Amino acid sequence: TDSILNVVMIPFPSGKRKWQICSAYGTINILVEYLPMETPLISVIVPVYNVERYLRECIGSVLSQIGPDCELICVDDGSTDGSPAILEEYAGSPQVTVIRQENRGISLARNAGIAAASGRYLHFLDSDDLMAPESYGIILERLRSLEPDILFFNGRSFYESAELEEKFPQHKTAYN
Repeated sequence: TDSILNVVMIPFPSGKRKWQICSAYGTINILVEYLPMETPLISVIVPVYNVERYLRECIGSVLSQIGPDCELICVDDGSTDGSPAILEEYAGSPQVTVIRQENRGISLARNAGIAAASGRYLHFLDSDDLMAPESYGIILERLRSLEPDILFFNGRSFYESAELEEKFPQHKTAYN
């Protein structure tokens, strides 16, 4: 099953600061430096590890709806399947940055994405998840009109098959 437990976009603060990010995978510390706000507004960071089955659909769900206000950063965390070849197909796009590193885990893959990000807000999207059509249009409108420090938005679980949905009914949830 796939699920989005929570999705958070965090603006970069002015100057250099150490941020502590806590997640289900543990706590990480990162050092960030303020980046100019000219472009893009959102940096979408996708850690990638052996997800060739889902990767094109994930990337397509982002690229089909973003413009110059967004950048997509895919961090290949040492994949051993066809994921690197798929990422290479998108590497020439001006909105896509592909980073390759040896396998160091999802937290360090996200950190590599953060280091490459130039957007004011960060969106962490797992490589086996999708963005619903028109999501970024709504998100961008909210970011521009409200100028929030953090923006939370809904997600929902989906299943690859009815068999998985039946096997894991506890995961059939919409997050509000």
